[in-house]
Amino acid sequence: MGLLDRWRKQQNSTNELHENSSSMYKQILEQVTSNEQEILQFLEFSSG
Repeated sequence: MGLLDRWRKQQNSTNELHENSSSMYKQILEQVTSNEQEILQFLEFSSG
């Protein structure tokens, strides 16, 4: 009984953590994607 409750609590906190990290991950991904675009443009510019 106590173990199950603890497990449920852990699952809840894990879900919260996952939501937080996934939103952070999205932000990082957007940052990287925009940087990648700039880098590609720069490479095309410098090679062309």
